[in-house]
Amino acid sequence: MNGSYTVPAVDCLDDATALAFARGESSAADGILAHLDTCSACRMLVAAAAGGTGARSTTSTLPTSIGRFDVAGVAGRGAMGIVYRGRDTRLDRLVALKVLSGDRLDQAAHARLEREARALARVAHPSIVSVYEVGDFEGSLFIAMEYMDGGTLEAWLREERPAADIVARFVEAGEGLATAHQAGLVHRDFKPANVMLDERGHARVTDFGLVSDGTPENPEHAVAVTDVALTQTGMVLGTPAYMAPEQLKGAPADPRSDQFSFCVALYEALAGHRPFEGETVPALAAAMEQGQVTPPRRPIARRVHRALRRGLARRPEDRFPSMSELLTQLHQAPRRASALAIGGGVLVSAALAAGVTTWVSSSRDTGSVDEPTALGERPALVPTAQACADADDRWSAVWNEDRKAQLRAFETSSWPQRPGSNVHPKLAERWSGVGRVNATATLDEVRRFGDTWRSLYADTCTDANEGNTSTGQLRRACLVDVLRRVDALIAQPPARTFREALEEHRTMLARCTTHMVEALTLPEGETREAVERARDLMATAEAARFARDQSRARTDIDEALQLAQGTGDPPLLAEVWLSRGRILAEANDINAALEGLHDAVAFAQPAQHHRVMREAAEQLAFWYMLGTDEVAQSRRWLQTAERLDGRVPPTDAELARRDVVRGYLSVHRGDRSDAIAAFDRALNGALPADFATPTLEGLVSQLRAAGRSTEIPDTLDRVAKAYPRAPDVQQAVAGHRESLR
Repeated sequence: MNGSYTVPAVDCLDDATALAFARGESSAADGILAHLDTCSACRMLVAAAAGGTGARSTTSTLPTSIGRFDVAGVAGRGAMGIVYRGRDTRLDRLVALKVLSGDRLDQAAHARLEREARALARVAHPSIVSVYEVGDFEGSLFIAMEYMDGGTLEAWLREERPAADIVARFVEAGEGLATAHQAGLVHRDFKPANVMLDERGHARVTDFGLVSDGTPENPEHAVAVTDVALTQTGMVLGTPAYMAPEQLKGAPADPRSDQFSFCVALYEALAGHRPFEGETVPALAAAMEQGQVTPPRRPIARRVHRALRRGLARRPEDRFPSMSELLTQLHQAPRRASALAIGGGVLVSAALAAGVTTWVSSSRDTGSVDEPTALGERPALVPTAQACADADDRWSAVWNEDRKAQLRAFETSSWPQRPGSNVHPKLAERWSGVGRVNATATLDEVRRFGDTWRSLYADTCTDANEGNTSTGQLRRACLVDVLRRVDALIAQPPARTFREALEEHRTMLARCTTHMVEALTLPEGETREAVERARDLMATAEAARFARDQSRARTDIDEALQLAQGTGDPPLLAEVWLSRGRILAEANDINAALEGLHDAVAFAQPAQHHRVMREAAEQLAFWYMLGTDEVAQSRRWLQTAERLDGRVPPTDAELARRDVVRGYLSVHRGDRSDAIAAFDRALNGALPADFATPTLEGLVSQLRAAGRSTEIPDTLDRVAKAYPRAPDVQQAVAGHRESLR
């Protein structure tokens, strides 16, 4: 031996290895340390494991199983115990195993944990974490729950987030609370730490550890918490800060108490601080009693602020009668206005026209859009009772056993026969099994979509404020239109982008509350039949676009356009022209696509169809840049899209596409650093697969030009992993790898 020592290489750590390292029990500490120097993900994992070891002896070992569940590692630790990541060996699914610390296992803790399990098991909703089982483990109680790997809403809020995204996450959590309330349950401990995010980033309420099922409150509880400071050394007592005034007094909590807690949390997320200030619970309670809401340090939209102020009312009877009514106010935008309020200023329609329609061909006949029908004057569609009775039948027609079997078979058969070079060997050995799991996960996504659709549809029927109104019927019509699109998508699934397409339709569901409804029309008679047929064709055309069946897409959208022109319905015409523009652009007919997108803006603007205006502007920005290299046009349309964000918040995918445009705009002005950052943001975001290749090309070329070629291999590995079922992306990655040799 020459006295030198080679540190053995270590792959990414699993939970057990990270925990052993954190406890000083690893035999490969040198290799792990070397690996941690280069892997931020594993550093985070070790930090989390280290944070969960404080309450245990360093000689304690990770249990191999809890009941019938295998233990894979530590997921986290809370005040009442530890949470393990496990697997249900019977049903082969990941689970979270929450174990109550043995030294806290008194009768009250035992009862609360069992009550949590019973409460959650009684409620099934996409916005509530599911409970599978409760049992005993070495003198402690455990509860097996659905595994969530997206972190908590509290952690998510530590980063700067757009206000629209914050409201959207809270509305999702609020829907879970509303469902629990309908089942006769009260959470009593709602706060961001008790909301988890799933793999798609959707909010799911959990930890109904203080849930009430009608049993009396403990009057001694109020005495216990009122003597506790909110800033004790070594801990942050978050729960009292979110409690309603009646809870702080020890009075029974009801759904309006959860509403108060929800509004405290949302106010804090938007304003940057809690609405009531107080260093101790008595001081906090006094501020609540006096209604001393601290003015927000950050601007909050007027309609949201009004809703929050009502939800924060001292007396329960002064709050909203239900969570559903609060949620309606939170995501209900102004209906008609002569101007667009964006940020702190006002963008008048005439000013928008100057920035938008300058580029619209003056030869287009848009005279029919000058007099849009007022929302209140639109005729009714279907009586509420009949519409609500049809909800389950509508979904069953789209998603039944035959459809499930067909989609499973399609997903399994379209799974790549061989794994890519970047796939971990252990997964590669089980590649066909991974494909089967992927197919099952796809079916799960459709099921969750259906649950959300039926819940939203039911809300339009049960909400007393809108059930029989034109607004309620418009929302139902919008949801039906989204359903027809999903129906067409399932009938013609795109092999590599089905979940991506389904996620796009999920965002449409949220927009059915406002942005897709505000310009929707409800015609009658023959016109209604033509509109329905046009929307059917638009749905099949979009499904064909996702499936890259350009011939079918173009045939169907052209027929839809003919029908729409016959109806003279401006919002419908705007939507069809937008769809046609997208289809033509992806078929590389750029000039015709740009013309269609301009027509979409021309019909959308007088009809105040803000969603179409923003989406068309964004598409124009993208295709002017990548299709014709007209930089000034691209920049102008990007600015127009951004101005409209105040009306219709963009999705993550749309934001990622904008970063692609920003990247190429930076290339044209010679700012390589900004270009690299923009392209990197896009590829790290929710960029659709169809746009990944030009983004990768831009990023690689700028890295080379900036003398940063050493970063290219890691970039290629990351992109290859992000788009495993996109052949063009994989081919581009392979080409760049070859050029580096």
